[in-house]
Amino acid sequence: MKAFAVSLFVRYPDGAIRPLTGEIGAPVAASDGTDEYLCSFNCPLAGGGGQTRSLYPEWTYAKAASFLRFSIELTGLTLCDEAGNDADIAVPVTDEFGIPCFAPARFRGHVVRDGQFTDFTAEVRPPEPAANGCWGCKIESSDFDLFGPILSSWPEHAYEMAFRFIRQMLAYRGEGGPVDSNGAPLLIRAPVRPPRSR
Repeated sequence: MKAFAVSLFVRYPDGAIRPLTGEIGAPVAASDGTDEYLCSFNCPLAGGGGQTRSLYPEWTYAKAASFLRFSIELTGLTLCDEAGNDADIAVPVTDEFGIPCFAPARFRGHVVRDGQFTDFTAEVRPPEPAANGCWGCKIESSDFDLFGPILSSWPEHAYEMAFRFIRQMLAYRGEGGPVDSNGAPLLIRAPVRPPRSR
């Protein structure tokens, strides 16, 4: 999940087309001692900016993009390209070197079933183009079968839903949340690279 600039145009109700700029940040750990993440967004034309916050960094990233889209729509403007064709905020899936911006994630832990610990593994893969212009995130797990990827119109949303699906399936099939090898709660969430030091 990578910070990126938004550089598009908007179409006004009277047909006028004007530039739109903005920015969505990468999720960063909150500095207040909690185990939560923040993701900032900004767009002057859509009323400024703000932050999303959650225990799950992939949720903060997806919601920042979603909130920015929604804020622009609330102003009565339509995202478009310079020629006036409908457009959307394109969250990057690879960086300038072709490296995926959404990291794969693997989990190994235990859930309790019938009073006994049961081992499980799970994996979320980066979003990839799927049918009908959608994006899909593949999930693999020793605990359940899933035929086909998690689909969405937006790659960041497919990625967020993949982690949420694993959490929900483990909660549904187990007694309580997953734990690691030491018995501590195991958070099923996306990995976040720490910011580079200057």
